[in-house]
Amino acid sequence: MVRRDALDLGVWTRVPASALVVPLDTHIVRVGRCLRLTRYTSPGWKMASDITRQLRALDPADPVRYDFSICHLGMMNACGFSRAQKDSQCPLRGVCQPVARTRERSRRPSARR
Repeated sequence: MVRRDALDLGVWTRVPASALVVPLDTHIVRVGRCLRLTRYTSPGWKMASDITRQLRALDPADPVRYDFSICHLGMMNACGFSRAQKDSQCPLRGVCQPVARTRERSRRPSARR
């Protein structure tokens, strides 16, 4: 809505691209965490701000320009999340540092006598 190019409408004339915050979806969250763009584990405003801050270091004028690429990398499912080949097929191999998933142990309520 902000950029004027072949993909965007450019109808938001009062909002500079530098003020945008990356929109979170499952792909942005997953790839953003693997690329260590955020220290947060739960999606929300803090995670979106953290990822945007990291991307702003790459392009202060338009930090959110990378959201399409990050999202589609996750959508391609090329990174081997939860698959046997791990990251052997990943286009970010060597750059990405996947966070190991841990399963929470189910706690059984203690038996009352």
